[in-house]
Amino acid sequence: MNPETGARLLVLLPIALIGLVLPWLGHTRPGILFGVTVPVDFASSPEGRRNLRSYRLSVIALVVLILAAAAAVLWLTPTNTIATSLTPVVAVFAELLSNLFLWSRHAARIKPHAITVPIERHADLTPVSTAAPIASTACALLPLAASALWLRTHWSQIPTRWPSHWNASGIADGWGIRSLTGVYAPLFNGAWFVLILCAMLLFMARASGPLAAQRRRALVPMAALAWLCTGLFCLIGLTPLIQLSASHFIAVMAIYLVLVAAITFWLLRRGGLILNSPSTEPYDSTPDSGWHAGIFYFNKSDAAVIVPKRYGLGWTLNFARTTAWLYIGGVVAFLALITVLGRWIK
Repeated sequence: MNPETGARLLVLLPIALIGLVLPWLGHTRPGILFGVTVPVDFASSPEGRRNLRSYRLSVIALVVLILAAAAAVLWLTPTNTIATSLTPVVAVFAELLSNLFLWSRHAARIKPHAITVPIERHADLTPVSTAAPIASTACALLPLAASALWLRTHWSQIPTRWPSHWNASGIADGWGIRSLTGVYAPLFNGAWFVLILCAMLLFMARASGPLAAQRRRALVPMAALAWLCTGLFCLIGLTPLIQLSASHFIAVMAIYLVLVAAITFWLLRRGGLILNSPSTEPYDSTPDSGWHAGIFYFNKSDAAVIVPKRYGLGWTLNFARTTAWLYIGGVVAFLALITVLGRWIK
């Protein structure tokens, strides 16, 4: 496989991976089908199976269509154009929006079968360590610091400029420059990423909400994901000294995508966010009335700050709680600070 073909396939890979997950978002836990509370065994009934089959076939057909359109654009248009740059982003958004549309349509079909269940929350008292994964995530800053120190001690060996980006033909079309920003920017970005992830893990560990034990069990794979991403930032940051070729960079990125997918599955299973997971519980201890468009949860009478999502996998915020808005404000302020510091350094 030549570098041009490999690069095109690499761009399509994350689009295809997302497409593989989407058909399974309609039914992610017992008692919840397309975001509607239904009897636990409804999904296995003829009506439930028919709706799930229709939804999944429709999503798969749309994903195949979007992938074909993206492949055609990437294949027929010249490289390094706005079209080739925006195609992956547009394709992913098209997948997500089309899936949300289909999900909403099937939710409307399921609503006549909705039931009201008592809102009961059972605490899992199994001890789950949160300090270890948070500390491990914070320690991911150490490889970044070591890489920065190595670059500093070998500064004279760094070329004036080096290839940092390649087009689909494997020809370098982007160059790094030996300067404070040019050399250390990837490591700085990695440090910001780790710090944001530490804040996220701390918030997930301390915030109130149902299925807290399952949520805390997910901190371990999230820490592993932090280290995996740190390794990628270090690799990119050390390119002035390593001098990776286009083919080697493509191979490394492909391996990282596979590892990220594996850790993500581990995270979802360990956190009880997929069917048949050992920690999956019936229903989600939130009323249907608190959900808007199946995505946003706003319930003033619920003291929980974090609740399981009904659309997609993972957790979302109870936007009726002040703590949730303080968390959002803190993340926005931190990102604004990073942007200001980045412009000041330049």
